[in-house]
Amino acid sequence: MSTTPSTTTDAGQGTPGRRPARSRALRVSLVLAVLVVLLVGVDLAVLSGRVDRVVVSTSAGPGTTWVLVGVDSRADLPAGTTAAQFGTTTDVPGARADVVLVVHSNGEESTVLSVPRDVVLSDGETSGRLALSWLDGPQSTVDALCNLGIPTDHLVSVDLAGFASVVDAAGGLDVDVPAPVRDRAAGLELAEGGRQHVDGRTALA
Repeated sequence: MSTTPSTTTDAGQGTPGRRPARSRALRVSLVLAVLVVLLVGVDLAVLSGRVDRVVVSTSAGPGTTWVLVGVDSRADLPAGTTAAQFGTTTDVPGARADVVLVVHSNGEESTVLSVPRDVVLSDGETSGRLALSWLDGPQSTVDALCNLGIPTDHLVSVDLAGFASVVDAAGGLDVDVPAPVRDRAAGLELAEGGRQHVDGRTALA
């Protein structure tokens, strides 16, 4: 009985020692996916670590703490300005805590701490920026600061018109700019650089 040799060079098995190309591609894809996940995880851990390590120096011991809040409400604009310069309440509804200064005095010395408006606060259920807390009223901002460990005895808010009035009441403000500054949207025009005296409206712009 004779047999005819098979003319098939591969009867369902590859060359010993070689893996199919599809298997190699799958392994490479899996390795790359794992590396991407690890890199993203490390990046998030670094960012989270930076946020958790923001140091805030707060007042301790006897004394009085004032919180000064500069709000960006367009409800009351400085005298001599127009809505075209700063916008209307329709363009910019509500008010946000644009500047937050914490002033503490113990009777002998005073310290001032500027709290960034973009600090993100969380109560465990919701989170949001400090600036937006003013949309829910002054008490919301005070509560947010308390959650940061900053007590508040007195709160003062200053709007755009109030800021300009305070500067004018103080006799103006000296500024020192390295070059001429122009901002047509805000009506700012400083024709030359260097030290110069400005009024409240210009200081606000």
